[in-house]
Amino acid sequence: ADNRPTTGRTRAGRLGRGLQAEKKGPKGPQPAPRAPGTCRPPPTCAPPPPRLSRVPAGPNAWSRSSPQPRRPWPPTRRARGRGDPGRTPCVDAHGACSRRFRFRFRPRLREDGGGRGGPRRARVLPTAAVRLQPPRPESRRARSRYVPKTSLSSPPWPEVVLPDPAEETRHHAEVVGKVNELIATGQYGRLFAVVHFASHQWKVTSEDLILINNELDIACGERIRLEKVLLVGADNFTLLGKPLLGKDLVRVEATVIEKTESWPKINMKFKKRKNYRKTKVIVNPQTVLRINTIEIAPCLC
Repeated sequence: ADNRPTTGRTRAGRLGRGLQAEKKGPKGPQPAPRAPGTCRPPPTCAPPPPRLSRVPAGPNAWSRSSPQPRRPWPPTRRARGRGDPGRTPCVDAHGACSRRFRFRFRPRLREDGGGRGGPRRARVLPTAAVRLQPPRPESRRARSRYVPKTSLSSPPWPEVVLPDPAEETRHHAEVVGKVNELIATGQYGRLFAVVHFASHQWKVTSEDLILINNELDIACGERIRLEKVLLVGADNFTLLGKPLLGKDLVRVEATVIEKTESWPKINMKFKKRKNYRKTKVIVNPQTVLRINTIEIAPCLC
């Protein structure tokens, strides 16, 4: 058979290399063959390693002459987890740290017994003796009548106190008397009014102009009366309508001075590359009024 090793990378080649290695046998010097009928000599053992010395350091160290405390070695599972304070790892004669006798170092415990491994002190909670008494019936009724002040129980705005009807009537009579006195003497100055006309409200006074964007069926030069008067006032007083003032109380007259058209508004639509262009001109009719007079009744009712 060919004793050359197989150089193939297949599984058969790898198995072939293993069989060849077994046939060749181990390398190195072989022991001399023993004579028949003799016993096999006992195996030679290496001398045991020297015993490692444990040399603790710190205030808990002891001298070599003093008896050493007996400790379980190797340390138990509990000792490994919690550690032994004040001890150092064991070193051999050559100064190398032994992996077998290495353990984690834990800091020393405090003198007061605190720390992670010391005894825990139980917390004492302060206690107070309280004597409970049943509520009195008076306090129950008072608690039932109490309503907290909230936005639902009371409105956020201040409470409005209505005046006495008799006092209100007397005050109204005094105000009306003072206004009648001013109107009778003519010391009220220039009057102004707020009128409602053509769906708008206008604040006007004498010789004012009003531009209305609408056409009225009235010829130029005609005089009209604005009957919807909401307010009329002067320097010292103001009369408010609810919502309008009476026709016999205030009279506002105006004259139509012009009927014209607004300036043209051009609305143009254009689309590029479509040959589309549309123009629309919008013109609205307009009417101009001039306020002639604002008169008030000589006496208030």
